[in-house]
Amino acid sequence: MMARWMAESDVVPALVLVSTARRTRETWTLMRPAFKPAPEVGFEEALYLASDEELLDRIRRLPDEHEEVMLIGHNPGLHDLAIHLVAGHGI
Repeated sequence: MMARWMAESDVVPALVLVSTARRTRETWTLMRPAFKPAPEVGFEEALYLASDEELLDRIRRLPDEHEEVMLIGHNPGLHDLAIHLVAGHGI
């Protein structure tokens, strides 16, 4: 449902970074068909149990050409990163 909503709302990532864990790969497999064209995808072991600071560091190291990035990872890191961003601390 989330992927469909994103695609219908023109929220289509240019890059998707996915943890190599089984559940995150399964999540991406379910989401992938909603995006046309399909975004670039990277599977990264370092996302497994990454902290919010580690996730933020990973985002900061991306080339500027990636304006929209989606992370598929794990809590508490993603939850903490969302709080950080919503609080206006930015990237």
